[in-house]
Amino acid sequence: EEAELAAFKRIAAYFQVPPERRLVAHTSFFSLVEAAAPPALGRPPAADGPGSRETPMARVPFTDGIFLAKAVSWAEALGAKAVCSGAVSADFRACPARQPRFVEAFNALVDAGTLPETAIEVRAPLAGLTKADIVRLSLKLGLPLDLTWSCRARNDLACGACAPCLRRLRGFREAGAEDPVIYARPAHEAAALRIEKARRLKVLLHALTGPSP
Repeated sequence: EEAELAAFKRIAAYFQVPPERRLVAHTSFFSLVEAAAPPALGRPPAADGPGSRETPMARVPFTDGIFLAKAVSWAEALGAKAVCSGAVSADFRACPARQPRFVEAFNALVDAGTLPETAIEVRAPLAGLTKADIVRLSLKLGLPLDLTWSCRARNDLACGACAPCLRRLRGFREAGAEDPVIYARPAHEAAALRIEKARRLKVLLHALTGPSP
């Protein structure tokens, strides 16, 4: 949560969004809903469908709907005409809220629940794209991918092992690009580096203290 908030602030600053038009909506009740939800609701199917090796993460039911409702309320207060959702349906076929029909239904709700002159439209421009497609499009548009955040396990460095990190890394790999975000080194890689460093120090020590030729 801390890392996501920091990323939000960095991106808002990059696009020069005035502070008075930024909104941080607190959702402390999410933890209560998650704790009360039955296992079937708390553990959705794996994001990539049958055969996925990724462990499903606990979730709060109807999260997308809650976030969009807050965003529409803020949009109406600002006089904005659109709310853009980052939902990706291609990699989340098992999640109903990530599908085009959910956006269509939500727009009908917005139309019925706001003033006629408001005319707010909820859009999901990334819905039909894969992670690799999004990376390619972002690079083409010159977007600051180094300011974005995906990890759900750490706040300091991206872990590179949780499901969102794996999907992100796979997207960059399939797009033939390098992720600008810094990742924590896996334990085995860190151990290998320590061994190599010790070996080099040993060689250097031998060269400095060994018998002269």
